[in-house]
Amino acid sequence: TFTATTLDAIGAPGSAPTGLALTNDSGAADGTTNVSPLAFSWNSVATATGYDISANGGTAWISIGNVTSVTIAGIADGTYNIQVRATNAGGAGPGTASLPVTLDRLAPSWGAWVSAPPANQGTTYNGLEVSMSETLTGGTLTGVSSSAGGTITGAAINGSGNVTFNFVTPASALTTLTFTGTDRAGNAFT
Repeated sequence: TFTATTLDAIGAPGSAPTGLALTNDSGAADGTTNVSPLAFSWNSVATATGYDISANGGTAWISIGNVTSVTIAGIADGTYNIQVRATNAGGAGPGTASLPVTLDRLAPSWGAWVSAPPANQGTTYNGLEVSMSETLTGGTLTGVSSSAGGTITGAAINGSGNVTFNFVTPASALTTLTFTGTDRAGNAFT
């Protein structure tokens, strides 16, 4: 006599974790941060006994154990496409949608004149435009000043992420312009 026994096979988790989020975003919860290490959390999957994480959109995965939060340290500034997937004895389930995260710990610096720079003393220049080493879109401009006086008005960040302003140059001195504010990641610049 021979008896056959069937075992229930454990299948891989059928759903991706939900709620994947960058938990230490320094800016406006926009996925751009200057805080390192990067910290993430997500909701658990009922059939999971572990989780994998990918920083390159699912090309390579690293097992991180049965946790629903993780910090990633020692990575360079740049943009990463974070995904998480649940695992169990049956294999790996589907990954979450990619969460693009940009780590930016470098404050912007002077870039270049977009408009022609002021060339004459004691002259009114309207619509001057300066680019910075990175776009300031999503950042804050807190001031534009001149070391030798003059009058600066209308300073703002335009739709291209550049600084625009009007300037009545000082009558008899060369001047250095100083821009202050924060970029999208929260890095202060002067």
